Amino acid sequence: MGRRLELAINVSSLLILVTIAVMIRLPHASSAAPARPLYQVGDLLQIPGLHVGKASQTLVLVVSPSCHFCEASMPFYKSLGQARAASSQVQIIAAGPDEVADTRANFASHGVVIDDAIRVSLSDLKVTGTPTAILVDRSGTIIELWRGQLDGQGERSVEAALGLTNAGS
Repeated sequence: MGRRLELAINVSSLLILVTIAVMIRLPHASSAAPARPLYQVGDLLQIPGLHVGKASQTLVLVVSPSCHFCEASMPFYKSLGQARAASSQVQIIAAGPDEVADTRANFASHGVVIDDAIRVSLSDLKVTGTPTAILVDRSGTIIELWRGQLDGQGERSVEAALGLTNAGS
């Protein structure tokens, strides 16, 4: 009986030591690379090829060709483009991983009027996903941002921020 107890203690001790050794060698969450910071209101929007300043405000629509939420948002983007067509105070720029010509063609196929399109890798952006709408002032400072496909309240929030009262109506 004494030998069995001694064997059980030795096996248990060995298992504990192996577990500790494995835990020490595995990377811990605290030592992992920090999460990529996301854009926040007040940040300077820095996207290569993005030129703001042509209007008082620029709405950057970050989209992806494989994003069904982006496609579902096109009717809202169309209403924004139509409502601000007469205003030189707001420009709309599409940003995404597609070639510029493809992005322009995609928006045009939905009847969405944009002022420009830029190609940018989504991994280089500080956004959680697509679609993301980012409103910046003339200096490129983020005034407001909206993530994901917007519901009616979110759409009205965008319209109000742009000074467009009848876009989605």
